[in-house]
Amino acid sequence: MSTELVPVPSHEVGQVIITEEQKDLVRKTVAQDATDAELQLYFYDCARRGVHPLDKLLHYTKRQGKYTPITSIDLLRMRADSTGQHVGTDEPIYQGVKGSPDFAALVRVHKLVAGQKATFTGTARWSEYFPGEAQGFMWKKMPHLMLGKCAEALALRKAFPAQLHGLYVQEEMDQAEAKPEVRTAPLKEAAEYLSGAPDQPVDITVTTNQQPVFTWRVGTHKGKPIDEIPLDYLEWFAKNGKLEDHRQAAQAAVDWANSQATLGMDEQG
Repeated sequence: MSTELVPVPSHEVGQVIITEEQKDLVRKTVAQDATDAELQLYFYDCARRGVHPLDKLLHYTKRQGKYTPITSIDLLRMRADSTGQHVGTDEPIYQGVKGSPDFAALVRVHKLVAGQKATFTGTARWSEYFPGEAQGFMWKKMPHLMLGKCAEALALRKAFPAQLHGLYVQEEMDQAEAKPEVRTAPLKEAAEYLSGAPDQPVDITVTTNQQPVFTWRVGTHKGKPIDEIPLDYLEWFAKNGKLEDHRQAAQAAVDWANSQATLGMDEQG
């Protein structure tokens, strides 16, 4: 099937021209597993949005075997600005404890409507967007940035539906891609590794992806599974904590998170 692209005119963004040489480069780099039909559709989406595939503003991705375009937050901002009606986006306002289920980000976008300033609000909640420990390393590392992007994308789509409908940033889709973590019965090897004392019962399970889960028994996070405790706190406790089993559990969780981040970079590379 031919992947010949016919540029799509637009009164807002003009035309996008993709040369044959650039098509080959796109297929080899940003859309390696695309079929001819999917590549043609990706080119059409890029042209319709007024971006070039090599600009990396509209990303080729697949979800459940189906082509799905994902945008960057920069493209949403650019399209809103190009209308001439965007009169500002406020900095995110955060509510709740960082990394807790009630943690939330609120962003306000301002737009001129019939000559009057109107405000559109987007609210993103941690419980709805955090993809879980297996895929949430960057969320743990930069929780404000990740949740703030989701809130801003929500507000921008509300304010500019004609320009931004159907465009979602990667951070909004992370949870949709997350695999459920099924907990199993305690494993003797995991208990020995975390507690250092196999004869002493330890409240521990492991998930199907082998992440150790330990119930915290002291301080502010008492009673919480270790996978619900902020990573920066665990890093601190692993170095400074006084309880040996808790320090070992914290270090194991940090090591696991780092290994997942390294694995993710290797897969992307």
